[in-house]
Amino acid sequence: MLTVDLFTNISVNLVNQTCRELHPTLLLAEAYHPKPVHSLANSELRLWSAVTNMYGLFYDCMPYIFRVHNKYQYKAYDNQTRSLLSIMLDNGAISRNDFRNIGNYSKALTELRGIYCHNKPPETIAIAKLRDGFGSFDWSLYHHNRNSATETFDFDAAFNHFSSVTSEIMHGLVSGIQVLISKKDASIITEWHKALIGWYLQADEIRFRSINTLRSVHGRQFSPREIIDQKLKVDLRNGQHYFRCGLSVLDLFHEVVDRMDTFPSLAHPHEVWNIVLEDILL
Repeated sequence: MLTVDLFTNISVNLVNQTCRELHPTLLLAEAYHPKPVHSLANSELRLWSAVTNMYGLFYDCMPYIFRVHNKYQYKAYDNQTRSLLSIMLDNGAISRNDFRNIGNYSKALTELRGIYCHNKPPETIAIAKLRDGFGSFDWSLYHHNRNSATETFDFDAAFNHFSSVTSEIMHGLVSGIQVLISKKDASIITEWHKALIGWYLQADEIRFRSINTLRSVHGRQFSPREIIDQKLKVDLRNGQHYFRCGLSVLDLFHEVVDRMDTFPSLAHPHEVWNIVLEDILL
């Protein structure tokens, strides 16, 4: 059984390698690069570093596992994609309980990170969301929500609890990945490709980073961003979405999936964008 050491990119890269046993282009998380924490760091720093690292993993590096085509920015891609969790559930790779727990964890993660990274008045903290994702641990005594100057927040206990819950979540997710791989089903590969493509094409941060990578690493000259945006606009014709070049959204997904199926190695976002901009959407 593949195990995951929490909060390290080494462990996530091992999962990515396992994904490639099903197909060389597949991965779980794209470019996970957690913030390092010194071994002598205090428990408060360890906790918030762990929370922000896991937020980065879930929301920056693999949001496609729980989000679908219409949840990224503003484009509707004709229901071409499903979340990886849905693919796992439909193929018996995870239980409905694991499906729900991973979803609740991802929501609670945003709430817990918001306490630290944003202006979060105590009365706006969604206690129910934290409880659904992290269980019964009491977060109410965190520094800006103490009832008196003598109350303290137990960061050691909080870190240990967060680590324990996260370990269970990652174990369920990795176990589901392994079951998908064991099926060696071509339809699973296609759906996984679509989930990745939907994320790559619709998340603005991924799009901008990919285009900048192509410009800087390969010395390519791409159109200005506004021209690219115009090229990617879609119109509804006869109940189906078409790009301005005349290609339907359905055909685009089929084309990119076919190309990815022939890739000899990982399909990173900038490689997919290179195909879309320089070949498919001419």
